[in-house]
Amino acid sequence: MMSALWRFDNPAPATVPVIAALALLKALPENNRLRIKWPNDIYCEGRKLAGVLCERIQGQPQSIIIGIGVNVNTEIFPPQISATATSLKQSSGKTYDVRAVWVAICRALARAMSQAAAPLPRQVISEFNAHAWRYIMRPDISPSPLEFETLLADGRAQCKGAIILDMAD
Repeated sequence: MMSALWRFDNPAPATVPVIAALALLKALPENNRLRIKWPNDIYCEGRKLAGVLCERIQGQPQSIIIGIGVNVNTEIFPPQISATATSLKQSSGKTYDVRAVWVAICRALARAMSQAAAPLPRQVISEFNAHAWRYIMRPDISPSPLEFETLLADGRAQCKGAIILDMAD
């Protein structure tokens, strides 16, 4: 687990979690097998591998704390999450140097944060869409899974049926 305080000249808060998730995905080994569940969770073969949590600081609109958690070398999870969680080690069979993983994540995050502004560049939207997990469970909005179609330029998700999800939803 790591946290970083990021200060922006002109923040677009809704874009920060998706930019951070895309940076995290790019930094992780074997990322061709990974998917982003909008807005900011990383999955491998249907199981959660990592997540990003972003929070604005009260009274400091230019500052956002970005928290990142990655299951690196975990082999056994508690029973209540063992069917839904995975780690880099479980998914690849390899043991990873935790420090090297975090250095790669920090570098990717530093490169990516300059793009955390609305509208998101087309290249960022295309990259996110290429790695997007296609179904979003939102029982408060729909009893059946929503099918992700595209990331919008402001960081929201458009799902089939013209449903648009905002992180505040």
